[in-house]
Amino acid sequence: MRDASAGVAAEMLTPHFYERFHKLFSVASRKSLLRWHEVPAAEAQVLLLDDASAAQPGSRAPCLVCVGGSFPDKAPQAQWTARLQIGYTLADLIDVLDRAAVFLMDWRARQTMTAASADTAWESPAAARAAFGDPQQRFRLSTWVSLGAPFRSGGHVRALALLTRAPVSLAQLCEHSGLEPATAQALLAELSRRNVLRTETAASAPVVRADRPKPSGHGGLVQRLTRWVRGGGQA
Repeated sequence: MRDASAGVAAEMLTPHFYERFHKLFSVASRKSLLRWHEVPAAEAQVLLLDDASAAQPGSRAPCLVCVGGSFPDKAPQAQWTARLQIGYTLADLIDVLDRAAVFLMDWRARQTMTAASADTAWESPAAARAAFGDPQQRFRLSTWVSLGAPFRSGGHVRALALLTRAPVSLAQLCEHSGLEPATAQALLAELSRRNVLRTETAASAPVVRADRPKPSGHGGLVQRLTRWVRGGGQA
């Protein structure tokens, strides 16, 4: 893990807080899971501030650590936050840096997976057209799945809901969801990659209208999905 590195920005700390941080950081940076370096706020993965820190709207650090007191009113948004007491020790600083390191390693892994998923879907539109462009094909979702970007729009959610009901064609999927054919094909390619897509031919699958209600045995699921879709994908 020590081969990886990350940046900490402490320039927003008021002088008396920065003096303590600088004194302890030279040791803590060598004992943490990652190799930490002090960098400008615009380049940092971890941003330190206190309740008197000036606003730093340009910072996009995923981790935010408040030293003493409470976070300032205009603190930047962050995915992970932590606190250090006013009299924090070297062990306290190492602990915060280690917890930030664990978050960052997981965060970077999730970003890489999301990027790879998006690349698989969007870099080969010709392959998606070839695999899912046959008008005789019918598609159905074998199990509900939650997708990340770029498959989280309202149109994608409507398409997923329809795919749970019965086998549908690409044209039906586009008509019901509002997605363009290429976008719908990219969605189908992603579902196929996750092994949750069933593909049938028109001869073996009944043609189902997008507005036909599901048989009563599945009514509870359809109602829940309908409410979820109307709410824009929010629980």
